[in-house]
Amino acid sequence: MSILSRISPFGPIFGKELRVTSRRKRTYFLRVGYLGTLLLLLLWMYLLIGMSYSWRGNGGSVAQRQMQQQQLGSYFFSMFAMFSVVAAAIISPVLTSTSIGAERLHKTLHVLLMTPITSWQIISGKLLSRLWVALVLIGLSLPVLAVSRLLGGVELSQVGSVLSLVATMAIVGASIGLFFSTLLNRAYAVILLSYATILFFYLFIPVMIGLLWSHQFRAGQDTYFWLLGATHPVAATAMESMPFARMPSSYWPVCVGTNLLLAAALVTASAWMVRRFARKEGSVERVDPTPAALPVPAIVAADGSDAPAAPANIPITRRARRSEVGDNPIFWREMRRPLLTRRWQRITATVICLALLGIVYGVLAGENGLTDRDTQIGFAIVFHGLVWLVASVLAATAIAQEKESDTWTVLLATPIKASRIVRGKVAGVMRRMLWPSVLIVGHFVLFTVAGCIDVGTTAVVLWVIFTTNALWVATGVYCSLRFKTVTFAVIMNLSLAVLLYGMLPLVLFVGGELARPVMSGAVDGLIRGVTPEAPWRDASQLRGEQLAELTLYNLPYYYLGMVVDYGNHRSTWSTPVFGTQRPIADLHMMAYMLGLGYLGAGAWVVHRTGVRFNSIVGRAEQLDDESASPGGGDRAESVEWA
Repeated sequence: MSILSRISPFGPIFGKELRVTSRRKRTYFLRVGYLGTLLLLLLWMYLLIGMSYSWRGNGGSVAQRQMQQQQLGSYFFSMFAMFSVVAAAIISPVLTSTSIGAERLHKTLHVLLMTPITSWQIISGKLLSRLWVALVLIGLSLPVLAVSRLLGGVELSQVGSVLSLVATMAIVGASIGLFFSTLLNRAYAVILLSYATILFFYLFIPVMIGLLWSHQFRAGQDTYFWLLGATHPVAATAMESMPFARMPSSYWPVCVGTNLLLAAALVTASAWMVRRFARKEGSVERVDPTPAALPVPAIVAADGSDAPAAPANIPITRRARRSEVGDNPIFWREMRRPLLTRRWQRITATVICLALLGIVYGVLAGENGLTDRDTQIGFAIVFHGLVWLVASVLAATAIAQEKESDTWTVLLATPIKASRIVRGKVAGVMRRMLWPSVLIVGHFVLFTVAGCIDVGTTAVVLWVIFTTNALWVATGVYCSLRFKTVTFAVIMNLSLAVLLYGMLPLVLFVGGELARPVMSGAVDGLIRGVTPEAPWRDASQLRGEQLAELTLYNLPYYYLGMVVDYGNHRSTWSTPVFGTQRPIADLHMMAYMLGLGYLGAGAWVVHRTGVRFNSIVGRAEQLDDESASPGGGDRAESVEWA
């Protein structure tokens, strides 16, 4: 093998992965969803500009219409740029999250390492083949840039800089996912750590530096923005694409260079770890000729009778534990699987989270912002978003992880009913969410004791955070059952919340604006009779924005903000759209009803998943417990290990 072929990233791994990826149906579903979301956002922007200006009509001079078209082109370009860079940060880590871990789970990594293919070609082939999916999404959306250029207001230099920044963000995100994939086998751990790394470097650190900079270096804002534009791809994209955010000097080449260096370091570290794994597999360990004493299992009857004693020559190094498997072994197994399996991992994660919270508390205390209601609103929204992210990823990998390992066929061969499997998986996700939940509850209890928020507000906030996210646990388990791979299951489950909270208001806004002339005569009498005190008196005044505001009644973040903001300081609350004044107790009651609605929807999804389980996986219906086991659900024998 020549030197050029050994260092070339386009080896056999790249070709094989590219062919497999191009044949998958989910790749085309991802493209359709990506382009559909982008087109809906552009249509929303078009209607917003049309509401502000009259350029769609014949009013105004030619110069005015030309200026308005240029503004529309610049806004189209800004929307394309921000959507592309954020989507690249979200999608790219998921695409590479199973690149090396899947080979390890399928027991094919050691076989792959026995071939003449180098570790660099393995890593680069995995990275480029998965990254190609993200780059194709960017390429499919290039006609938007042609429309922006046709309307005017966009320079070719801006197009080049934005495309470079978006590609850089995709490369960095994919490199982070690839790096953690070489370290860990579990896909949910890789995805969560990748998102945590991106949020830490591109959100937490810039916000903390910005708060400290504004407090101590009020005269050095130009230096802060230079540092932000030179290291942050999203901020640099905003500076290059948004007319009101453009800086006099372009920082995007420095930003591209620094982030590509970070990606190169991560890829090099990944290749080194794969090479180290190959050397470890190929090394011959020294075997001790004296066999070590092995623990012998002692069978303990279900009635609790004494177990036979272990042989005297077997040392007992730790206290024997008794483990009883109940009627539902899936539930028993899932309830004993923590979020982090090793003790040192739990300790490290606890220390890191408490340290980050301490830093946030310290910075906000220096700004005298800990007692501010806006600060607690931010905490509530951030905690809800984190619970949504963790719960959605964990649930979407609950069954898909079994499919990509050797345990899926074993699970299907058991006589356990489908409903028990589904309920056990849901309970396992809830169990792994226990540690983050304790941290969130502790935060709000601390500030309740300190007098920053009252007890009623804390109860409503915690209720909304945990009950509304229960739906995404249920949908995640369904997605993990319905789709074959972890990556697509995670993307689909995350997309469901985006569709409900983001796309539904956009659809209502766009549909309301387009159908408003047609609806005006049909629903005019209905509006006058039902809501005579509404700010609009007839259907011709019912714009799409009012229809979009109706989704606030289903938005958990709205309730979190309103409940914390109003607290016990105000007695009335203004309802969205209708503008009526209602007591604060009605706001709390609506928040509790919202949580009950989400719980009911989640229970229905879990029930339907259990009903559809056997038909989806092609499994025969299982017998009832009484028919399957003559003992009528007696507990199985437990095993006591020395």
